[in-house]
Amino acid sequence: MATVRFGNRNAILMGLGAARHWTAIPRAIGVTTIAVPAAGRPAVELDYGGEVHLIPRDLDRLDAVLERTELGQALVTTPAQTLYDLMMKPAQGGMPDEAAAAVQNLRVRVNPVDLRNVVQAHGRANATVRTVLNGMEREHRGATE
Repeated sequence: MATVRFGNRNAILMGLGAARHWTAIPRAIGVTTIAVPAAGRPAVELDYGGEVHLIPRDLDRLDAVLERTELGQALVTTPAQTLYDLMMKPAQGGMPDEAAAAVQNLRVRVNPVDLRNVVQAHGRANATVRTVLNGMEREHRGATE
């Protein structure tokens, strides 16, 4: 599988950046988050006014797919992984209102089975994730009855 490189390490578009890729928030938002394997990297201010937050994550545990972006091919967290990440840490990237909007937009597009699989892979869920997942599962059961 092809990977995105940040320096000499792999990286995955996640959080706000993945939400923008999945059209869950406006493209005009100038902040993105990228999962990187090592901690201690400060946010990068871009010359044209944007900001890139480098978030330390275990890249092997992220559910990601290879996607074509405006900058070429990149690994992007799946909609279910993106939804999970935004609910677990809505302030990551410094735009909690935009994260909340992305959660609402992604929630209706994500299958509850896919979100449940992400939660199980990570082995933890906060109250927001549990509440949203339970609601999604109730709605799904109601739609299939």
